[in-house]
Amino acid sequence: MKYVILCSLLIFSSCALDVKQLHGYWQATAFFEEGQRLESALVDQVSIEFVPSGRYMFRSSARYTEAGLFRESGQHLFLTDTTQTPNKVRKIKVLYLSTDSLKIKMGKNGKDRVLFLARKSAQ
Repeated sequence: MKYVILCSLLIFSSCALDVKQLHGYWQATAFFEEGQRLESALVDQVSIEFVPSGRYMFRSSARYTEAGLFRESGQHLFLTDTTQTPNKVRKIKVLYLSTDSLKIKMGKNGKDRVLFLARKSAQ
């Protein structure tokens, strides 16, 4: 019985994100839609910043920005854009997170999108 509990704890602990590792400024390096790399995407203009207070700021091409609160649940992040009324909540899945790399999956118009990001110095 002890082994079952220990294994369960290990499985559940590996499913949670290390939010502290997420904190910082991330710059996009590649963008994929439905498994195809989008060369025309202006990835150098896409960034996201997560701060310890639980806030985020997303910037994209065409001067699009959103900001608000984020929370973690398992391998997912819920981003609440407080710049819009009513607030808009996005759910993204963190596929990979290390000290210098972040890979997230999101959907738009029924299509899967994957964004690769690298940690950068704050802008």
